[in-house]
Amino acid sequence: VIGDIPLPESISGGLEAGRFLDTLSRIESDPYLGGKPTKFLLAKQQELRHRLKQIDVQITTELHSRLVLGLGCITLIMMGTCLGILFRGGHVLSAFGASTIPAGILVVFIMAGKQLTTNPATPAPVGIGVMWGGLILLTLLALWLYRKLAKI
Repeated sequence: VIGDIPLPESISGGLEAGRFLDTLSRIESDPYLGGKPTKFLLAKQQELRHRLKQIDVQITTELHSRLVLGLGCITLIMMGTCLGILFRGGHVLSAFGASTIPAGILVVFIMAGKQLTTNPATPAPVGIGVMWGGLILLTLLALWLYRKLAKI
C-alpha cells in the first residue's frame, strides 16, 4: 500500500521475495526468450544476486550490533556500579572515567565485528561472533568484579 492506494494484485504478487529470485533463475530456461540470455542480462543477474547478498549481510550485521549494544547496556551498568564502588575513595571523575572504559571496549568489539562481517574475505559468522564475544567478555568481567566486591 502506498498512501491509501493499494497495489494491484498482479504487482503485489510479483513482489514476494522468493518469487523474484525464482523468476531470475528461470530466465535461462524460458522458451519465450528464444534461446540463451545475453551476456549483459547474465551479468545483471549476477550483479543483482551479489547486491542482494550484500544487503542481507548488512541487515544481519545491523541487527546483531543493535542487540549486542542493547544487552550490553545492562552489563555496562553493572560494571559502572562495581567500578564506582571500587573507586569511591578517589576523585569523582576517576570513578566516572574508569566506568567508561568498558563502554569503549564494547564499542570497539561491535565496530570490529561490523567490519569483519562486511568484509567479503571473512565469513559473516566470524564478525557476529566478535560482537557477541565482546559482550560475553564484558559480562564475565562484570561477574568477576561482583565476586571481588562480595569478598570485600
